Amino acid sequence: MKITVITGTPRRHGNSFVLTDAFIKKAEKLDHTVQRFDVALMKIGGYHTCNSCFKTGKACSFDNDFNLIAPNHYGSRYCCIYHAESYGNGWLSYQYLALKTVIR
Repeated sequence: MKITVITGTPRRHGNSFVLTDAFIKKAEKLDHTVQRFDVALMKIGGYHTCNSCFKTGKACSFDNDFNLIAPNHYGSRYCCIYHAESYGNGWLSYQYLALKTVIR
């Protein structure tokens, strides 16, 4: 099975990374193909309402890292795992929230 994992934490060695790494190792051990995207560490903006999605030869007309994620998310994946920690005040990383506005 092809699995896309999208994380939203900016902490490279935090609990969310450890949990995600454990999941990926187990999935790969079971012969699944896993593609991971740590969106808090990527350049991703929100939806721009330009109505040019997938019309210019790439997912987004704006040059950002969503163009790396889109083929995996909308392409031939079978499972997509979203994992983001909520900080004490309930906030998620900006990049994770921006990605969620783009992926509909």
